[in-house]
This record gives sequence, structure tokens and C-alpha cells, in this order.
Amino acid sequence: MSFIRLLLIAGIIWLLFHLIKKLVSKGDADPGKSLEITPMVRCGYCDVYLVRQDAYFKDNNYYCSPDHYEKKQQEKT
Repeated sequence: MSFIRLLLIAGIIWLLFHLIKKLVSKGDADPGKSLEITPMVRCGYCDVYLVRQDAYFKDNNYYCSPDHYEKKQQEKT
């Protein structure tokens, strides 16, 4: 009888431990999900940040549009 009582107490302690652990970790981000990091670049003319894949790359610099590339070239001359 005491062995059954000991197993019952151990089972209750185990359940409480796992319930508390689950409640505490519920606020944390899901480790299975990863955050997507999007590289950003700055326009060489107006200093606006934009996603690198949307940027216009010319002469080793990023621009938000071909128009800003042209304006930057006009400033140089």
C-alpha cells in the first residue's frame, strides 16, 4: 500500500512539474519557428532604407530607383 502511495505522489509531482514548465515556456517564442531576416540597404541618394532585392544596384552602390542613380550622377558633375 505504501508503494502505491509513493508512486501516486511521484506521479502528481511529475505532472505538476511538467504543467508549470509548459506554462512558463508558453510566453517564449516557438523554437521551431525561425525569424526571417531580410537584408536592408540604404539609397545612395536619399538615404532611405529598402529591401536589398528591391534596390537598384549600380556602380557599387544601392539606390531606391534609377532616377536617384541619375540624380547622384548629376551631383558628381
